[in-house]
Amino acid sequence: MTFEKLKEIIMKETGKKDIELTDETTFKDLGFDSIDAIDILMDIEDEFGIEIQDDSEALNNVGDLVKLIEEKINA
Repeated sequence: MTFEKLKEIIMKETGKKDIELTDETTFKDLGFDSIDAIDILMDIEDEFGIEIQDDSEALNNVGDLVKLIEEKINA
């Protein structure tokens, strides 16, 4: 469920409807620049009711982000 919500947020932010995402997909693979990343992180915080600002440097791929979101939700 977290992965699917994250995919929806990424599709909305990029304007692309057919994004191939796996846990190993990097943000560079998606063509995100730093502004895109900030926008997406803000959308994620709003959607899931969490704060992830301080943890964003440890995120290397979509799987890392899903894991972080789920840890924050279950904390």
